[in-house]
Amino acid sequence: MKAGHKEENTLLTNEELMEAYQLGNCDAFDELYQRLAPRTYAYLRSRLNTKPETDDVFQQVFLKFHASRGHYDAHYTVMPWLYAICRSVLTDYFRQAARDKRTIAAQSAFAASETVASPLKDGSILDNAPLPLKQLDLLRLRFEQDMSFAEIAQRLGTTPVNARQLVSRAVRRVAGLLKARENNG
Repeated sequence: MKAGHKEENTLLTNEELMEAYQLGNCDAFDELYQRLAPRTYAYLRSRLNTKPETDDVFQQVFLKFHASRGHYDAHYTVMPWLYAICRSVLTDYFRQAARDKRTIAAQSAFAASETVASPLKDGSILDNAPLPLKQLDLLRLRFEQDMSFAEIAQRLGTTPVNARQLVSRAVRRVAGLLKARENNG
């Protein structure tokens, strides 16, 4: 590109710059980025909790902006199109964060169940556990009789998801009792 193109780009509209960028003009992208980045960053920052999160999502937005440039329609203004990309990337980010949170919770529940599983399998803890009868029965079905959640659900007349949740609550309660016992004695 000639040196004079950068100065010419400052006179173009965002839409004209976008068309030039679609045709491979990197200077047009540089000018667009200079114009759009501050507003885009402020928009993202107002929706995210931390600067590192904002930085990550901001980078994803402009990667998607670059990857999607061929889909831009010159009949529309650039800023709403860019905000649509922002919303899409934010949605993906929040969905992934929710999946990550569920994974961590599942790992914690698994760790708690592993800690509790050994004493539950031999039944020693259940003999003296101050648990409601329903929770004791659930734990015996799961750990002493080695029933699957589907089998427990069938016996209780509920869904396997609900059976898993009920067993998980009982396991967490036993884990709490074990920890309290450990701390007291």
